[in-house]
Amino acid sequence: MTKKLLTLKCNNCGKPFAVFPSRVKKHGCCSDSCKKVWLEKLRIAKHTHICDNCGKEFVRKVQSKLFTFCSQDCSRAYMTMENSPFFKNGRRIDSNGYVIILVGPKKIEYEHRVVMENHINRKLEGNEIVHHKNGNRTDNRIENLAIMEKVEHDRHHTIERHKTEPRFGDIGKDVEQGETGRV
Repeated sequence: MTKKLLTLKCNNCGKPFAVFPSRVKKHGCCSDSCKKVWLEKLRIAKHTHICDNCGKEFVRKVQSKLFTFCSQDCSRAYMTMENSPFFKNGRRIDSNGYVIILVGPKKIEYEHRVVMENHINRKLEGNEIVHHKNGNRTDNRIENLAIMEKVEHDRHHTIERHKTEPRFGDIGKDVEQGETGRV
């Protein structure tokens, strides 16, 4: 079985040349000498850019794909939270699956806590946890949220994880019927 060759156009001289499909990424030129000349052209080529932060025009050797800044200071100033590609419309999802929102310049909070605090018109206390009733950490509708104390929240998730009565608390308590008895 013979492999089919692709015909490409040399990046340097423009002549057509044949290459195997698996080698396309490595071969942009028809010969090593053409490749050396082409790489030298790229090395000395200069591109005019406009800074995404301050609007100043500047020259750089490399062509940028996403953002272009004239200095590291402009890059840092631009990439504050509201401009960061990680925050879409002032929101992002953290590594645990919770929605984080911008609540001020350079200040972030968990959305479910902000929604609950606005609903009860006060700040949550240190021992209060906002529980997602349906288990979906991105569903921050008030009807899906409940305030629990940390101990109560931990007990709830222990029961959910193990589907058995926890080994602490009331001994002999029937979880489904609410009755207690001696074991």
